[in-house]
Amino acid sequence: MTEHDHEWKFSVTRDQAEAFLARIAGQLELEVRDAAMPVAYTRTTYLDADDLPFHRSHDGPVRRRLRVREYASARGAADPARLTGVAFLEYKETEARQRVKLRVPVDLQEAANLLRGGRPSASVAARFGALSATIATQLVDGTFSPRVTTWYRRISFRGESVRITIDEDVRFALPPAPGVAGDPAEPPWSIGVLPYRLLELKPMRDLPDWLAQAVDGLTEAAHLSKYHLGMQALTAPAQTRATQPLMIPSELRRERS
Repeated sequence: MTEHDHEWKFSVTRDQAEAFLARIAGQLELEVRDAAMPVAYTRTTYLDADDLPFHRSHDGPVRRRLRVREYASARGAADPARLTGVAFLEYKETEARQRVKLRVPVDLQEAANLLRGGRPSASVAARFGALSATIATQLVDGTFSPRVTTWYRRISFRGESVRITIDEDVRFALPPAPGVAGDPAEPPWSIGVLPYRLLELKPMRDLPDWLAQAVDGLTEAAHLSKYHLGMQALTAPAQTRATQPLMIPSELRRERS
């Protein structure tokens, strides 16, 4: 799957995030993939070659990322998160606010191979080849190893031609061992926590007026990269105090009419 869209990023406090949610109530609906395990988490392990071309691209006009993204869920914010068994290999390019993301589902065996520094299987490379021959060649010819992992609780909202996510308790960690569905998902070796939440707007086109008004006054973090921050956390002390769960307005918990 190939995604072409735009991306606005903001670093927000708890008060700013809750004020934003109040402003968009009635426009979007909360995404819940599993009613029995409604709290969603994402575990993303970034892959890079020994000379770190993807990490170094942070300082260039086009930022490039290669990652294994795994999903987890929990009954409540205070309960342990468990891997769902759903995973993807993703390649992402971002230039200014425009992004292109190539996304291929991988089974647990394939994910484990990639997380151990192995090359993708022929079938995965072929699926990437159908999206981008250039990236497929890089995957087959290159050697990529796991460098750093990010872990966060994600709240997602969807409306017409726009998706919004808020990432809370964003942690950086050493890459964990591969797991299977039902395993504890939180990486055991945390090396830092962001002191703020990340608000991301992903419209297919420009921001609609109501959404532009909702983010008016917020500080945009256009060049922010979880991978870049995670690599920094490997060598520099980072905050370790977690951010607490947001209160979701009832209007956003109901399905839109």
